[in-house]
Amino acid sequence: MSIALHQQKSVILPRLLGLRDHSPFILILDTIAQSSRYLEAELFHKIPKDANVIFLSYEIRRAHERANKVINCRDMSASAIHSAVKAAQKPQSKNVVFIDSLAYIEPEELTSFLVPLIGPNSSLIATYHTDIPSNPLKQKGSFYPSTVTLLSYFATAVLQVVPLPKEDVHEEEDRAAQVEQFVLPTKSCNKPVFQVHLSHRRKSGRSIDATYIVDYNMHEIRYVVPKKENEDTGIYGAEDQALLKGLTTFNLTTTDKQKAEREKVDLPFLQAQEVGQGGAQGGAIIYEFEKDDDYDEEDPYEDPF
Repeated sequence: MSIALHQQKSVILPRLLGLRDHSPFILILDTIAQSSRYLEAELFHKIPKDANVIFLSYEIRRAHERANKVINCRDMSASAIHSAVKAAQKPQSKNVVFIDSLAYIEPEELTSFLVPLIGPNSSLIATYHTDIPSNPLKQKGSFYPSTVTLLSYFATAVLQVVPLPKEDVHEEEDRAAQVEQFVLPTKSCNKPVFQVHLSHRRKSGRSIDATYIVDYNMHEIRYVVPKKENEDTGIYGAEDQALLKGLTTFNLTTTDKQKAEREKVDLPFLQAQEVGQGGAQGGAIIYEFEKDDDYDEEDPYEDPF
């Protein structure tokens, strides 16, 4: 993967949380093992001070102090909520409509409820608890997609919040068993340092996936380079390279000098992936004339652009 694409991925999540890249619908997925409250707090920390935050509350918890307007939606109809949000929006400001939980909205009503809350001058950010069991009496046929599938298809950015991975496999299995039995999470859960798996869909329809480590205490977001891309040791790994020595009459490994020379080679498609305003500008045709090219300015079919 190119360095330019790694640089692009490293800034996507901070720009989304700071509303510097407009995303109409940001979906946050969490569980009892790692709730979204630290990510929500980081979001409210990074959004501009002049943003107009409208907090739609379904759960019994205190709304964030950053909210300009708090609407208690437990006993309100969808049309009444839409009217209240419209009245609270400011045309000259960035409007952020935040929903603390989508679990109280029927799955078949989610689309009709969310669409009126999305606008060119507003961003919708909503949390969905993936470990809440669905009501079997209200389930449709077996071919009907789940709520998470519907929301993920509808959202322009999906942020899945998970705890930091543990090296001890037995501890992971024990924690999963506790969650299934509705036991209180272990001490390693719901920490201010956690992982976020991002799936961001751009206007072109191209999806970018990335993983980050978020430290709420330090307000730092670090991009995690995938292991298979970070460990670039040629065709084989470091241990395999040692095993191959003396077994063949030709070299199967890559030296550090060869890796450095390979990184200096500019591939023809990398320039089209360079980060520009608002992200990568794909689809461009880049052609540079050489001294031996015969170019006729009067021929309308000669222009390569």
